[in-house]
Amino acid sequence: MIGTGEVYRRLVSRETNEEIPYAYVPWKVVDDYINDLLHDHAKFKIQINNLDNLRKLLCEYKDEHFPWLTVDDDILGFSNGMLNKATMQFVPLAEVEEVSAPQCK
Repeated sequence: MIGTGEVYRRLVSRETNEEIPYAYVPWKVVDDYINDLLHDHAKFKIQINNLDNLRKLLCEYKDEHFPWLTVDDDILGFSNGMLNKATMQFVPLAEVEEVSAPQCK
């Protein structure tokens, strides 16, 4: 599935001011994300097609450095942990394994 070009970041807990490893919110569109990161790099400015090429890399090709956001309907996230509806197992926030931050959806 080709990505939509939306860049997400982890949600920050209001109580602890820490990132929640399983909750994401929309952050930027991919063009803004690329421009914010590379606007002052000479190699980025040298070729006009670089923005298009990077957009294609982020949103059309799966890459381990820029994972796509996947939704798991069996998981419900709460401020103190997450519940797996299929197994009815609750995992406290402190025990949730680190998840890669996605780039594009």
